[in-house]
Amino acid sequence: AVAVTPALELECERSTEAHLIRRDTGASWRFGEPVPADLAFLHAGVVAGAGSVPTLRLETWTSEGVASGDQQPGFGGSASATVAGLRAGLWCAGRTLAVEDFIQRAHDAHRALQGGKGSGYDIATIALGGVVTWQPTACDDRGVISGRATRCNVSSTLGFLAGYAGKSASTTRLVGRVWERLKDDREEVLAELGAPVPAVVGALASGDDAELARTIAWAQSAFERFDHLVRGELMTPELSDLLGVAEALGVPCKVSGAGGGDSVVALSHDSERLTALADAWEARGHRPLPLRVAPGVWLGLSASPSV
Repeated sequence: AVAVTPALELECERSTEAHLIRRDTGASWRFGEPVPADLAFLHAGVVAGAGSVPTLRLETWTSEGVASGDQQPGFGGSASATVAGLRAGLWCAGRTLAVEDFIQRAHDAHRALQGGKGSGYDIATIALGGVVTWQPTACDDRGVISGRATRCNVSSTLGFLAGYAGKSASTTRLVGRVWERLKDDREEVLAELGAPVPAVVGALASGDDAELARTIAWAQSAFERFDHLVRGELMTPELSDLLGVAEALGVPCKVSGAGGGDSVVALSHDSERLTALADAWEARGHRPLPLRVAPGVWLGLSASPSV
């Protein structure tokens, strides 16, 4: 997975009371009130960092160009809020954590709010930044309990472009539906879905356009076979159209995340091709989102967080 901007942004300061605000949705919470759904993951992160709700004023919003609510393009909003809240809670409480413990604590808080579900890869990626591989080390029948995160090398000339399908998808609901249909041959099916990952990781670092195109096509093909097998309806007409435009222009592109909506991501060392793709998507009514690889949220935690 890749940590990218646009992103969730955050400002935090010590205060005489606990006050959480989501600027772009208008959600607000003060100590003693029920926690609104829009602030649930941020609140969980803060509590995980501070041990209780500390006296701070914390305000978040999404970067310009990234919508909220039902129009989120699938950039890990709940994981971002959890990680940002954890960092703010630790800062306010004057506490620090090693990066492995930081990722685990954020994952525990995120997973608890999702009924025990969650892979942890999005938490690890947002915490570490850059391109990250995530290897589960302990699982139960609902999801990943713990894992190991590793930063990967990426070619300095590689560019990323997302194309938004026009509707947001709930990963939690999709995973729940698909999981029920994977009662038989689960390990074999998931192994086939994940088989392209090592080759993709190698291609990201290689700077070789042909290798990048081959491995991204393999990953997308594996995703489509998986979707067909589990009858997941993960490939939508909008996603197919986005992919078709990229294929016509010769730009490697695949569905980003769980599918069912959200976005596709195109990768190329040729910036002119990515620009042409953005124009072509826009002409067909899709929203292109230029991306930059972002640094991680976990730092020394010695300064006021500005994430």
